[in-house]
Amino acid sequence: MVDLDKKELDAFVTAYHAAYSQTQSHRESYIRTACWAIFMAKLPIAYWTSAKIIAYSEPTNALLFPMPSGLGLIGLTIGGLSQLYDMNPIFDPKNGLPGWKRLAGEDFGFYLEWAAKESKRWLKDYTSANAE
Repeated sequence: MVDLDKKELDAFVTAYHAAYSQTQSHRESYIRTACWAIFMAKLPIAYWTSAKIIAYSEPTNALLFPMPSGLGLIGLTIGGLSQLYDMNPIFDPKNGLPGWKRLAGEDFGFYLEWAAKESKRWLKDYTSANAE
């Protein structure tokens, strides 16, 4: 099982590196890697949030994806990737402090729509840049 986890993490690293090589932007690399993962049916299980992010319906700057073995998580953030073994801290809506929140229901739709919109945006940018 550990080999599958390593391959999964390597796939994320490769996607992030390819995006960074093209854009030289960690924000764009995060967006492109998240889109790649979602379109490869690697759905996130949690996202980093806070009361402000929720209030403004902003997309997160960090997502957690499960490892194939179920024994860990891949943390995708603006700036890179990490391997995690828990979701601490957990978001508490009572105090509004930032933390991880499990994706559920409408959150999945939000991130699927976000990934589709962002993919169209960078494909349009790529097409425009190469048309000249």
